[in-house]
Amino acid sequence: MSFFSSRRSSVHGKNGGVATSQPLASQVGIDVLKAGGNAVDAAVTMASTLGVVEPMSTGIGGDIFALIWDPKTEQVASFNGSGTSSRNSNPEELKKLGLESIPTEGKHGAYSVSVPGSVDGWEKILSKFGTISLSDSLAPGIKLAEQGFPVSKLISWAWKESQEKLLYRDSGKELLKDGRAPEEGEIIQLVELAESMSEISSKGTFLLYTEEV
Repeated sequence: MSFFSSRRSSVHGKNGGVATSQPLASQVGIDVLKAGGNAVDAAVTMASTLGVVEPMSTGIGGDIFALIWDPKTEQVASFNGSGTSSRNSNPEELKKLGLESIPTEGKHGAYSVSVPGSVDGWEKILSKFGTISLSDSLAPGIKLAEQGFPVSKLISWAWKESQEKLLYRDSGKELLKDGRAPEEGEIIQLVELAESMSEISSKGTFLLYTEEV
């Protein structure tokens, strides 16, 4: 009788719990709860931290989708922070290029880039359901990016899968260590990412959408 058992033991607690794909991100969520924060505070802090320790999966250039239980109304609130197409995007232009769908790579890959919704979304759900500021939620990720963190096995593998694409762009090289993906257990610092997150933290989310970061 398996009940879809994983290889890990079940975990039980009295005060709260968190779950992410990366232990470092889970730890900051626990820290938020211990400091008196609520579930939304922990979730946003973990999401922004995952953008550092697991940058191939999420981050300030990504989106946010959330279902939030509101104890005040006893209802589930939904939030759709998916990125929108750019203001000047035009489907007819793609058709003229002979494209039947939006490409994600190659010379026309830029057409797939949308306006990132994560940062604005984090701030919005924190202001409505959370107890901490966006600046507070970004702090743990900024610290890890500045000081460096050990790369886990699975994330090292995923990083290597994107190595060639990162080498293709100057901005992508910042996510590499001496021009290569980090190995398991290596410490990597993401200084430029830390600087970008720090600017957003101190100046506000509008920076990402109206100025250069």
